[in-house]
Amino acid sequence: MRTQSFTYKHSKLLDPINAFVFNYAIGLLMIGYIHKFDLEHKTLGVNFIVFALIVTIMITLPLLILTLNYFLVNNKTRFKINYETQTLTINQNGKVKSFQFEDINTSVYHLGIYYKNFSDAKYNLGARRSTPWSDFGYWYIQLKDGSQYYLSTFVHDLIFEYPIVKNTLYKYSLVPLLIPRRTITGKPMVCKLDKSRYYNLYERYSNYPTHKLEEIIKNPMEYQEIAVKIANELYSKKTNVG
Repeated sequence: MRTQSFTYKHSKLLDPINAFVFNYAIGLLMIGYIHKFDLEHKTLGVNFIVFALIVTIMITLPLLILTLNYFLVNNKTRFKINYETQTLTINQNGKVKSFQFEDINTSVYHLGIYYKNFSDAKYNLGARRSTPWSDFGYWYIQLKDGSQYYLSTFVHDLIFEYPIVKNTLYKYSLVPLLIPRRTITGKPMVCKLDKSRYYNLYERYSNYPTHKLEEIIKNPMEYQEIAVKIANELYSKKTNVG
């Protein structure tokens, strides 16, 4: 039986810390480079340190907010997808509910603005730049009985792949904040979904070690067809086969 299970990833809590340290370290290196050419103005370094701190906080604040937001909503969320029976089972705060894909009235992937028209935005001139929170987003589900569910990237990364449910819509925001009980509306994806997903998966799988790629290749029933295809391509390149 082809199923996938997902649970909250606590490692995601390190994202804002890593981003803050990385950005601030770059700022301090720049300060040191500037300061060494003007040692007489001793206040220069202090002023730039404060400036770098303020800028770093501004850059990482949305990431911190989203991390806390997704943690509060999804830290006790698990779900399972059964592709054969087309069933989705969600365990949220100890309450379990199973339903068929056909019971879903609205399915929306709420992503960062970085992914809007992905194939055009990333690979042409004037491309949108990624941010520390570009990979944050969530899957909004509203059932025909009015029930609402929000499954963030802290639980899964499915929103960067082919939609699980047909007629899934897309919404893009600079900061995709998750507000429970809020109805989300979206629009059909403008660019070709297969191209968008291919580039995204290819980039992500490029960082996988060969044993991880081999695991995907050996378990084709656990992954979608395009994921297995990309894994084969990258595995061949990394092992000089073919």
